[in-house]
Amino acid sequence: AGFGKSLLKKVRQDLSLLSAACEGTAKSTNEVRQLIQDLSTDQVPKAWQRFAMAKVTATQYLSDLVKRLEQLRTVVSCSSLQKHRLWYGGLFFPEAFLTASRQAVAQEKKVS
Repeated sequence: AGFGKSLLKKVRQDLSLLSAACEGTAKSTNEVRQLIQDLSTDQVPKAWQRFAMAKVTATQYLSDLVKRLEQLRTVVSCSSLQKHRLWYGGLFFPEAFLTASRQAVAQEKKVS
């Protein structure tokens, strides 16, 4: 959950900074101007591109990010993943999840 949490924190910080700049309560820095340019042309800001994803618009990126974070929240709070449908492509690092799942099953069955 750490990766998703840090990515969400960065997106929120950038959007808060952008909002403050638009309201005139924050200085318009080069970073803010680049953020304005990226979002006004529906491009994903470079600082948000921390996980591999097909080239998409900023609108599509944010929609996908919300779905990934919702799944992550569900998985973290779920008592049994056996009854939960998982979108592997929506995990930030699906290979790490599969490795951990194999290890957990091996330990449960005492074959590791």
